[in-house]
Amino acid sequence: MADFNLIPKIVENIKYLNNHYVEVGVMGGGEIQTIAFANEYGAKAGRGKKVTIPERSFFRSTINDDRKMKAAVSQIDPVIIAKLDGRTGLERVGAKIKAAIQATIRSNIQPQNAPATIKKKKGSRKTLIDTGRLEGAIDYEVH
Repeated sequence: MADFNLIPKIVENIKYLNNHYVEVGVMGGGEIQTIAFANEYGAKAGRGKKVTIPERSFFRSTINDDRKMKAAVSQIDPVIIAKLDGRTGLERVGAKIKAAIQATIRSNIQPQNAPATIKKKKGSRKTLIDTGRLEGAIDYEVH
């Protein structure tokens, strides 16, 4: 039998979800967003554009992964049935997407680093990871 006492909470939650959203991305601005953009889309850098940064999509490839996004969006299900409030549901969606993007960054996206990059990184072959700033800049906000 349906619990009609939950109807006002369900309506409240749906109104909240209708007027709020979660933003996930590279937060902090400045240099780290430039680094993120150059790696996400690829770029030519340096004087005379001699250095090529190959495209290593950590953001789009994660967002386009249906399995990962279904897992994130499923965090809204408890909101719809009034087991969670709307803000908590959106925070859970944001946290899931953030974790998925960070896992993609740690996955060593190909192509491999150039020999000069490996030398600069003191032998590290991990792509997208040098100081950890990029991974640390991934975050979410509920608006």
